[in-house]
Amino acid sequence: MLSEEPDFITMADEEIATNFTTPVKLSVLLLPFLKNNGNSAIVNVSSGLFIAPKKSAPVYCATKAALHSFTKTLRYQLENANVKVFEIIPSLIDTPMTHGRGKSKMLPEELVDEFWQNFKNNKLESYIGKTKLLKLIDRVSPRLACRIMKNGL
Repeated sequence: MLSEEPDFITMADEEIATNFTTPVKLSVLLLPFLKNNGNSAIVNVSSGLFIAPKKSAPVYCATKAALHSFTKTLRYQLENANVKVFEIIPSLIDTPMTHGRGKSKMLPEELVDEFWQNFKNNKLESYIGKTKLLKLIDRVSPRLACRIMKNGL
């Protein structure tokens, strides 16, 4: 439960700043430069957890859903500008942060390789790894996607 975390408010503030507020502010602050620079791009990293949240990570999932929405609307706003807005939607990646969590994590190099191909092909939303399957499951049965992700894989 949220109230059981002793420093929940502090942790939530930090997670919101890291995952949402900072990417938004950076995008806005860099936008004048990017618009004046021929061929520019913004690349945000959300998560498959914006599709179907995990019970144990309410703030994380909410920030990734917010970032997904921000990225999409920014893309709409810049569709006539020379700035492309990409989003990476990865599954669980094997990093120090995910040590001891989850199974069958992707290597960072695999994520980069797959995103780079999508980037070169102007694929603006890159569902990478198992998030491709999660997107499909959610399209067919949102209830099933939520049931699968609720307690994490």
